[in-house]
Amino acid sequence: MKRALSTLAIVLMITSAPASSFAQRYDSLENLLAAKSSTSEKSSKSSSKEDKASDKESKAEERDAKKAESAEEKAAQQAEKAESREAKKAEREAAQATKFIEKSKVESRESDVETRIEELTLILERLTGFIGEEAAEEISGEVDDATEDETATEDEDAAEDEDATEDEDATEDEDATEDEDATEDEDATDDEDATEDEDATEDEDSEQVKAAKAMFKQYKEELKASHEELKELKKESVELRKEIRTLIKEEYTPEEMEEIQALVDELSEANPDIKFLGIDNIISNSAHFKFDMPPVIKEGNTLIPVRAITNGFGAEVAVDEEDGKITITKDDTVIELWPGTNMATVDGEEVVLEADTEELGGQTIVPLDFIAQALGIEVEWNPDDETIELNETEDDTDAADTEDTSDDASDESEEETTDDATDESGDDTADDQTDDETAE
Repeated sequence: MKRALSTLAIVLMITSAPASSFAQRYDSLENLLAAKSSTSEKSSKSSSKEDKASDKESKAEERDAKKAESAEEKAAQQAEKAESREAKKAEREAAQATKFIEKSKVESRESDVETRIEELTLILERLTGFIGEEAAEEISGEVDDATEDETATEDEDAAEDEDATEDEDATEDEDATEDEDATEDEDATDDEDATEDEDATEDEDSEQVKAAKAMFKQYKEELKASHEELKELKKESVELRKEIRTLIKEEYTPEEMEEIQALVDELSEANPDIKFLGIDNIISNSAHFKFDMPPVIKEGNTLIPVRAITNGFGAEVAVDEEDGKITITKDDTVIELWPGTNMATVDGEEVVLEADTEELGGQTIVPLDFIAQALGIEVEWNPDDETIELNETEDDTDAADTEDTSDDASDESEEETTDDATDESGDDTADDQTDDETAE
């Protein structure tokens, strides 16, 4: 509206002006219009710049918002992944703990069965001394080789032997009867009484031997069953260790497993005299290990990366850059090692190792037996699957108590075994004494 009024005013001014000043007014009008046009253009450019700046700022804000949103999403994803890893780790640790509990129960049962096997072996040895080695071997053969078919065959053979024996006994009895009839008048009454006493003694001895043989067979069968049970328990232990090893492998990412395998392949080619164990061959119920390189066996000695085992059991490791000395500290124990030598110190006392401390694949490896003993770690080697179990030992007091308890249990077991054997042979001894007194 204002622009239209301005234009109307200019037109009125031009039409009402004298002719002489028309040119001047026309020029002024052009200048005025040009000025307005320039101002309008400047205003338009300024407005355009402001719009562009506003758009740029909006876009920048949008980008920042997207970045912030993306960062939040990434952070949320990372937190979720971390939470998932921790949950899986906790789940694995719980599963491992459960497997170790099951394994402990199986091993406890193994120990009980092994103890029973020792007791049965002792009892059978004593019974063998009573019934004779020949009879013991015969009964053992029957028990070891027994099957249903063989048992039936043995029963038939036994029946035939009994029939043959009965026939022979009958023949012998007839002959003896004839002889007795022939010599009845010649034998004295005292001799007949003595014969009756001898027959009674022989019958008693025969009953004792039969009872001992039956007892021997019973214990032999129990011994065989115990060996079978022990075999099954050992299989169960192997299976439980296998499940534990599977859980250990799950702690490594596929990329980590590939890197470790590539390192093992490279080092195996360069060191053909070294055997590499698996990262899952080392198991523990009291420590957690993470290997960059697995343990090795060299010249009959097992060597393990220092940092893996020390970190697993909560020890601190320091390396002296000047002489390469490695210092391991755990509680009040200080261990010093020098790579390339078999020398070490434990709390200041020098120790000669069974193998050198070495640098291999960027790792310092040390004899397992030495480091385990120095740190108070119990080592259990399972030859069935080459698994090495490492666990912290109890303190000296608990160990002493355990030893005393073990000694007491051992004494009690020996006493019980002795009592059993005494009970089993007591009747025999008493009968023997009775026989001796009768003979006297």
